[in-house]
Amino acid sequence: MPIYETVFVLDSQLEDSVLDKRVEEVLNFLSQHAERVIKVERWGNRRLAYEIKKRQQGYYVLVQYESPGTMIAELERMFRLDEAVLRYLTMRSEEEVEEEEKKTPKEGRSRAVQEGKEGKEREESA
Repeated sequence: MPIYETVFVLDSQLEDSVLDKRVEEVLNFLSQHAERVIKVERWGNRRLAYEIKKRQQGYYVLVQYESPGTMIAELERMFRLDEAVLRYLTMRSEEEVEEEEKKTPKEGRSRAVQEGKEGKEREESA
């Protein structure tokens, strides 16, 4: 099954609890529809190259997952309907996941969610 990477940018003016909720909604969708979630990286607030919806900052999140290609349209439809999402981009990854990284879907998701939370904690301590 192909591996995809999706980067989405949320409105940074939302409260932290709302940002976390939006990211969790995406992760829950992926856990239900994707084969497995490999990795979640919360890049945090970053300056946009140009204004989007009169915003100069955005909250970036990268998610890497393994899924059938038909699921991508559903995910992107979810992004289009969510006003908190400023931009999104999904790419098919050319790299293969190493055998030791391959886990069952639930183990992969819990590890990816844990990594996402650790990234957020590192960001807050900085």
